[in-house]
Amino acid sequence: MESIWNLIIYFAICSFLGWFIQAIVDLFQRKKITNTGFLYGPFIPLFGFTASIIYFFDLYFISYSFPFRLAIYFILPTAMEYFTGFLLEKIFRVKLWDYSYQRFNIKGRISLAVSVVWFFLILFQVFVLQEKILLAINQFSEIFRIILATGLLIYFLIDSFFSAKMFYYFSKLKREFGKIDLEKLNKRFNKKIKSIKNKIKISPVFKRNINKDIQEFIEKFSKK
Repeated sequence: MESIWNLIIYFAICSFLGWFIQAIVDLFQRKKITNTGFLYGPFIPLFGFTASIIYFFDLYFISYSFPFRLAIYFILPTAMEYFTGFLLEKIFRVKLWDYSYQRFNIKGRISLAVSVVWFFLILFQVFVLQEKILLAINQFSEIFRIILATGLLIYFLIDSFFSAKMFYYFSKLKREFGKIDLEKLNKRFNKKIKSIKNKIKISPVFKRNINKDIQEFIEKFSKK
């Protein structure tokens, strides 16, 4: 088993690779690179957590039949994506991704097509990337790996704190909809939303949710 320092670096690398893959997809779909993750930085922890869990799964269940392992490679990332989407919606009332437009989806959180893509990414990780990344990490001295892992851990904690704070703020604004009239909306709500948009890179789905909520709120109070 790899040291905790190696695993932290491995987590960071996989999180960055996930962000990079998503950025390439966005580049082809929207002709621009956008930050679609939860964090401010170029990392998507969902990829890192999934890759890390798969690492531990293979470590302890390597003797299990190959079909069983393949089934886990398909089910686990899909379950992780659904659970993460569920938590984001319940805690922060936001959707960072939405597969409602795809066939065979469940509440827009997961879809069959995306699960198939996840499956092949996991296969590539397990049989190609995993060993190469861990070997590359071990090429560095132990003291360098400890310093790098510690720095990455501190960064993730700080980034997670400020990202959660921003999403909580948006969630709080949504809960206040029923307490704000149109005049206050123009003076307060739009000003804050504009400030958020200017200060951070918001994912396209999140930005659409903001605009949709503003429009629904205006229509709601216009009828009164």
